[in-house]
Amino acid sequence: MCGTDPSRFASLPNEMKRRRRPYRRRMTDGQTTALERLLRPLSQRLTSELARALIAVQADAETQARYDELAGKRTEGQLTPAEAAELESMVRANTLLGILKAEAHTLLAPTKPC
Repeated sequence: MCGTDPSRFASLPNEMKRRRRPYRRRMTDGQTTALERLLRPLSQRLTSELARALIAVQADAETQARYDELAGKRTEGQLTPAEAAELESMVRANTLLGILKAEAHTLLAPTKPC
């Protein structure tokens, strides 16, 4: 960061030294903010290799098809309680993965010179 004492970062691992700007994308949902705070210690220990692996994670074809099916049924108002719970679980997992991916992108993004 511009104007920041570089010695402040001397004890950080090399991966973290490159990551001097905070995660800027914040979601407005209170639960997501709590989840972000919970995950922050994990995300601060990301390596470049793990960050790239996280970014590459995608649902397999079967999982994506099931999500699409459940989302369609929800839109049509035909979702059973069990299906609603399944869809909610998928949404939560996707939110978690999204937060981790955003942190990974932040780690891998080039820093702007002062």
